[in-house]
Amino acid sequence: MVFQEYALFPHMTVFDNVAYGLDIQKRPEAEIQDRVKSAMAKVKLTGLEERYPHEMSGGQQQRVAMARALVMNSPIILLDEPLSNLDAKLREEVRVELRTIQQELGLTVIYVTHDQLEALSMSDHIVVFNKGAIDQYGTPHEIYYKPRTPYVADFIGTTNFVDAVVLNSANGKATVEYGTSKRTASVTIDEAVTTGEKVLLSIRPESMRINATSASEFVVSGFVKSSMFLGEKERYFILDDDMKEWIVDAYDIGLTRYQGNVTISAADDKIHLIKLS
Repeated sequence: MVFQEYALFPHMTVFDNVAYGLDIQKRPEAEIQDRVKSAMAKVKLTGLEERYPHEMSGGQQQRVAMARALVMNSPIILLDEPLSNLDAKLREEVRVELRTIQQELGLTVIYVTHDQLEALSMSDHIVVFNKGAIDQYGTPHEIYYKPRTPYVADFIGTTNFVDAVVLNSANGKATVEYGTSKRTASVTIDEAVTTGEKVLLSIRPESMRINATSASEFVVSGFVKSSMFLGEKERYFILDDDMKEWIVDAYDIGLTRYQGNVTISAADDKIHLIKLS
């Protein structure tokens, strides 16, 4: 196990921290030397065996904790929010390192995190828990693009929810009605729905377009309430005619900024339908 706070022994050198589990098992000294050196090499800490934890950076301490777990040759390693104490840039670097180590060694790792980006970027499969029960299990792409419950859609990333009613369905498509203006849209469905059934539509901010010129099934008019520049994108908060707030992400727009009245839209294959029962 790799603990959230690392739990390194401050009075021990890096070598002794990594060797601790083997010492408890009373393994032969020659075996301890070989296994510790091998584990240190795997996390790229060779040559730092005689340092103490306080002499190392947060990222290096995290790798010491990882080496202490690796040295035990366990078939499964549990990581308990191991990057929560690192700053944003270092967190990204160590995230890549952990994923590389996991893939190179073919390890089975259970990674506990509240950080959705960590879960999506590092996992082969994700389990989303809600109040102690499993809401959904699937690949990162399935969890993000095809959430089965409102909780999963809202918890993983950011989304826009739309209450809708099914008008009809056939051949993997459903026509739904939404908004006080009773607009209709066609959406792809993964499971059967019935006429008159109340459903929830989920549309990701990056899946929507502002003042798009191409025809689209889903269209809403509104005005820009505010925006937030996030570097690679501009995040817009838009109020529609029903005073519902929409979140829309516009990428690579340079110095262009939308203001005033706008139209936001989404293609039908970007709209995900969530059954409520």
